[in-house]
Amino acid sequence: YALTNNIDDKAFVRAMLSDLGTIVSIDAKRIYATGFSNGAILSYRLACEMSDVFAAIAPVAGTLDYSPCEPQQPVSVLHVQGMADRQVPYEGGGVLDFPPLEQVIATWVDLNGCPSSAVVDHPIEKITHSAYATCEAGTAVEVYAIEAGGHSWVSKYVYPLSETIWDFFAAHPKP
Repeated sequence: YALTNNIDDKAFVRAMLSDLGTIVSIDAKRIYATGFSNGAILSYRLACEMSDVFAAIAPVAGTLDYSPCEPQQPVSVLHVQGMADRQVPYEGGGVLDFPPLEQVIATWVDLNGCPSSAVVDHPIEKITHSAYATCEAGTAVEVYAIEAGGHSWVSKYVYPLSETIWDFFAAHPKP
């Protein structure tokens, strides 16, 4: 809807944050975005266009589908992707010809000045966690690849994804 009706998402988000600031105290160093599918794509766009505002993002089952992505400041990224996702394929392509996740992550590793190699572990069977730490300004880029995961949010009974995202956000405020 926003795309076809030329809605200015960036202006909307800035106005929403401004409005929220009139009723609650907002820590400007701890503003984060997460989203699923199109919401994940929006979170990437916000990081690209509003890096002065967002400290970190956590896109789930989405991709960086915004060009040019030229953030003014580093933004931490925790990306979650099912390797069996048919809507947003891990290897790229699909109906909308999305870029492969590896390319998306390489872009953010470069944008954030991270080391070129990740520390890889397996928090549980069939989930691979890759972490590029010690990036510029204390940022990080992390990926959770879900081996049999499709286009969905991981069930809390499989893996505590929401808590993992919150822990990542809590560890990555703006400097």
